Amino acid sequence: MKTVLFYQNKGANDEIFNSTVRDNCNDPFIYLKERINQLGYEVKLVNEYDRVSDCEAILFLTAPYIVHYGGLKGKIRWLKHLIFGKKNILVKTKFYDECVSKGMLNKMVLVLWEGQAVCPGNYNRYMHIQFNKILTWDDSFVDNKKFFKFFLPIARQEKIKQVVPFKNKKLLVNVSINKSSSFKRELYSERRETIEYFDKNFPNDFDLFGVGWNKDARDYDHEFACYRGPVKSKMAIMPKYKFALAYENLRGESGYVTEKIFDCLRAGTVPIYWGAPNINDYVDQESFIDRRKFKSNKELADFLIGISEGDYQTYLKAGEKYLGSEKFKLFLPEHFANTVIEILKLNA
Repeated sequence: MKTVLFYQNKGANDEIFNSTVRDNCNDPFIYLKERINQLGYEVKLVNEYDRVSDCEAILFLTAPYIVHYGGLKGKIRWLKHLIFGKKNILVKTKFYDECVSKGMLNKMVLVLWEGQAVCPGNYNRYMHIQFNKILTWDDSFVDNKKFFKFFLPIARQEKIKQVVPFKNKKLLVNVSINKSSSFKRELYSERRETIEYFDKNFPNDFDLFGVGWNKDARDYDHEFACYRGPVKSKMAIMPKYKFALAYENLRGESGYVTEKIFDCLRAGTVPIYWGAPNINDYVDQESFIDRRKFKSNKELADFLIGISEGDYQTYLKAGEKYLGSEKFKLFLPEHFANTVIEILKLNA
C-alpha cells in the first residue's frame, strides 16, 4: 500500500491521532487520516517508517529544524553566529536532508500551524526556502504559488443543547493554559491582565479554569482567588456563563482564527474576541464582542454588566445562525482534509 508520512518534531508524533485528548481536539487529524485511507494510502508517522523514498507524500506539521546551543558543538555554533553575524540559527534535521537526497522535495508540504508567539522558527524565511509548497493560515503570505491557504480546523461537534437561563448564568469565564512569550504581539499578557481585573473586582461572578495557574505557574507569581482548577471539557463548563474570554495567543495576524471563538459559540456563551484583525471576514460580527472596541478592562466590564437579556439573546441567535453557515464549514475537518489531499495530489 502506498504511504503518506506525517512529520512532527520529536516527542509530538505519538499524540496526533490520540482520540482521548481534551475536547477531541485531534479530530481534524483523525478525520484526515480516515480520508487518506479511503483513497488507498496508509498514513504513517515518521518514527514508524524508514523507507522515505517509497512514500507518496510527506506532510510536515512542524518545520524540520533544530535550535540549540547545548554541548560543545552547540557552543561552537553559537560562537560562529556571533562572529560571523549570521541571522539564521536554524539547523535542518537529518530527516529533511534525507528526504531531499532521495528526490522527495516535490512531494513535501510544510504546514505553518503555530503562530510566531508559539513557534517563531516556522516564520524563518530560510526555512521557507526549503519547501516548494507551504500551507498557511496567514492571509498576508498566501499567493497560491508557493503559499496556499488553509483554515485552522476544529473538531466535529454539535452545538450544546443544554440551555442555561440568562438569570442563572455567571458573568464571565476563562478556560486556558497559562503561557508566556517574548513575541511583541503576544496576547498572553493581555489575557492575564483581564483575568486579574475580573478576579479582583468580580470575585463572585468570574471563574478561571485551566492548567499552569497559581501554584503550577512557572513564570507568573500571582494567586487567583477565582481559580477553579483544570477541566476535562470546555463544553461542560462554558454554558454556565454569559460571556467567555476568547483571546488568541497573538494579535495582528490576518487569518489566525483558532478554536477559541468557536468553542464559545458552540457552548452557547458569547465570546469576547481579540486576535485576528480581520476576524469579521471569518466570523459574523453580530455573534461576538470585539475586545478592541474597549479602552480598558473596566470599560469592558461596564459593557458586559449593562447588556440586557434581550440584547444577549441577539448575540446567541447570531452565533447559532453562523454555526449553520457555509463560512463556518471552512473550519471543519472536511474542508481541512480536502485542502491537504489536494495540495499533496493524492488520488484514489
